[in-house]
Amino acid sequence: MCDLKEILQSRTEPLSVSIDIDGMLVATKFSFESKYEYGIVYGHPEGDIHVGNNGPTNRRVLYLDGKDLEKLSYDARRELVVSAYWEQFELEEGQVPWGDDTAEALNEWLDETADDQIAENYILENVVDDIGNEYEPGIIIFDSLSNTVRKRLGIEKVDLGGPASGFIWAVHVGCSAEDLNKALKKAKLPFVVN
Repeated sequence: MCDLKEILQSRTEPLSVSIDIDGMLVATKFSFESKYEYGIVYGHPEGDIHVGNNGPTNRRVLYLDGKDLEKLSYDARRELVVSAYWEQFELEEGQVPWGDDTAEALNEWLDETADDQIAENYILENVVDDIGNEYEPGIIIFDSLSNTVRKRLGIEKVDLGGPASGFIWAVHVGCSAEDLNKALKKAKLPFVVN
């Protein structure tokens, strides 16, 4: 996953944002035609910025990242992985999701991208929030400004999501682009409002 704020700090030109018709702060140029399976591209004068990630691995979907499985015997690893898998998905008695019941097959399967059926809940709960959207620059700006500055400028975080879509955070701006640009410049944030 690439972090937009981190990438922008290494660039000399700011990212262009706009205040849309509803008063929301959005990236001026963006596309969902990313090099990542789940991602967004922000148009930037120094070259496009791709933010996102590819589908999660089986290891990640089963929340086994960071666990040093290689130190365990195959039987212990097998039991741990089958147990983690069983918590989320059904398996028939004696069945393993990685095909051949061998250490090599298990290791390869853990590092493969999880298929959509296995990854669906994980993606909805974890990946979607990580990929960013057209409102991400506004969220970065909101999080970087003090409460005092946010109140003075009438900037507030709002949820655009509904019951079916969950939380889609955006930032509503209650000031002019000129006033916001002054605050961005003073805070040394890598954005400019057009």
